[in-house]
Amino acid sequence: MQKCHILRTAICTLGSTGLVAVGFNLNIELLGEQYKTIIGQLMMLGFTFGQVVIGLVAMYVQNYKTFQVVLSVPCFILLASYFVIPESPRWLIAKKKFVEANAVIEEAARFNNVRITVGIC
Repeated sequence: MQKCHILRTAICTLGSTGLVAVGFNLNIELLGEQYKTIIGQLMMLGFTFGQVVIGLVAMYVQNYKTFQVVLSVPCFILLASYFVIPESPRWLIAKKKFVEANAVIEEAARFNNVRITVGIC
């Protein structure tokens, strides 16, 4: 039973570590200059909100194993974002997937109301 808990803890830790870094990097790559600062700040509000949620959950969930599972559910829900958020253009270019990178860049330009004249492929 203890080994299962240690494995769950390791998986949750590894999964949650990358959530902020990946989201922040995609924010910087895909958003226009006018949105980067405000969206970056709004992303950091999640930490404050998370601390409040931890306190509220701790008041009602006394078992530490259940507490950890309850707090891990939102991380697993975020796995669904894999199908919604586009791949990083820098990563696509590094992997020589120029057509896909061009499509992501064009979509970002359309979202930001920016006209681009030359594609990457």
